[in-house]
Amino acid sequence: MRNVKPSEELQEQIDKKIQQEQATERATEASRTAEAEAERKQYSDTATVPPMWRRAMCSHQPPCPSADRPDSDAAHIVAFHPEQGWSLLCNGAIVFDDTGEILPDGSVIAPRRVLGEAPAVEELAVAA
Repeated sequence: MRNVKPSEELQEQIDKKIQQEQATERATEASRTAEAEAERKQYSDTATVPPMWRRAMCSHQPPCPSADRPDSDAAHIVAFHPEQGWSLLCNGAIVFDDTGEILPDGSVIAPRRVLGEAPAVEELAVAA
């Protein structure tokens, strides 16, 4: 069997077909990216989520405080993962052992540190 070089016309058809397939792939990828971005934008704002979905996790009476209230830590724990250092509250907030939080809207609350909580430098030196 010998190598046969395609004619110029055949080679042009092959190149054109490859270019069409590449253009289709690029268009498909762009479409997927645009759809994903539109979906992310649609659900990134909690105002677009129906209120019944926002409160669906909490069926307690009286209802637990929402995640945007100062007493939000009083909500019931629905998932507890001490080995990983976090808990999911029924108001949608994720609370970490270091007192940091991630709220349902994606905003972060930094850990609340108590002054005098860290060991003194002398204690660290003695421990070493």
